[in-house]
Amino acid sequence: MSPLSSSELYHAFQAFVAANPSGWDDFERLDPEDTLGLIPDETEGRYVRQVDAFEAIGMTNSSSLIAFWQEPGLATAERPVVYIDSEGSPTTVFADSFADFLAVLPYGTKFLYKVIDQSERARANPALLGNIFQPITLADAQAALKFQQQQYPLHARYVDWLTTVAGLVLAPDPVALMEQTYQQHTNLEKWLDW
Repeated sequence: MSPLSSSELYHAFQAFVAANPSGWDDFERLDPEDTLGLIPDETEGRYVRQVDAFEAIGMTNSSSLIAFWQEPGLATAERPVVYIDSEGSPTTVFADSFADFLAVLPYGTKFLYKVIDQSERARANPALLGNIFQPITLADAQAALKFQQQQYPLHARYVDWLTTVAGLVLAPDPVALMEQTYQQHTNLEKWLDW
């Protein structure tokens, strides 16, 4: 639990990214006004019904968005965090809060995508898990973390910021945390009417 309020945490992260725009992850911070046209609309298939339902936090190097889902009654940084794939799927809640998002981000957005994509495919067709692809393990998460550390020279700076400024710890099991989050927010898929 961060000693910062949700709002303070959000602004502290924005300040970190402004001071360190690259070299710590493939995540690129976006201002909400920069996202016009980035979220696909209904005319392109089974995408988002209402652009106003999401507020972008940032973008991956594959142009997929990471955004807050605008759940009524919650302050921005208290809202669940959604992965919106640039091709429309997967689109799912993967972090219950901004703090949870920050705790899984050190594993890299490519790893987050892998977990989200495989989880969505397994829910759609449980027979695939174990036959077509193997479950993602804690060892896979540790390998992704090691890759991030090697790939991004400022990765340690982010992890240091996460613990010293944000008062958070690296998610010890990001796969379990993301799956637990999905179980708590199945209403996104119903809302999207997939």
